[in-house]
Amino acid sequence: MHVKERAVNLEQLIRHYPTLAKHVLDKCITRSADSVRFNFYILDDTYYSVQDRDRACSRTLQGHNGNKEPGNSSRGNLSARIPYSEDGTLKQDAVEKISDVQEWRRSRPLNVMVECQRLELLKHDLCQRLMKETWNRYVGCFFKLLLLIEALYVLMLSFYVNLA
Repeated sequence: MHVKERAVNLEQLIRHYPTLAKHVLDKCITRSADSVRFNFYILDDTYYSVQDRDRACSRTLQGHNGNKEPGNSSRGNLSARIPYSEDGTLKQDAVEKISDVQEWRRSRPLNVMVECQRLELLKHDLCQRLMKETWNRYVGCFFKLLLLIEALYVLMLSFYVNLA
């Protein structure tokens, strides 16, 4: 069974309230004296964790009289819903939020920023770092390989032309 769940909150912020979206992106960066930590979960929301999400939404604290205390649900606990483990690998229970590729591409926060011409959001440190990480992890290897193949082809063609 495929559960189609997608949060459109960030998409709506980008479209209608870009200043507020910038503040949300700022909250995803944690700076300390010696390091900077980026939380890409809000931008890279391809997957969600089913078991952790259900567990986080159902967990509440019981009061002394047996009533549920309001506000004690860990529904707001972001780490419980992140589909990635501490080492960055995808958890086994992770499920794609959107199975339709066109809908997935259209609803990606970075694509919404481009569509709405929100250049100030695209220049944000979190977006820049996500694009750099994605380039280095996926695209950069293929680009370098294709560049190497092209360079070898030009060298072999030049060598052949000089011999002939």
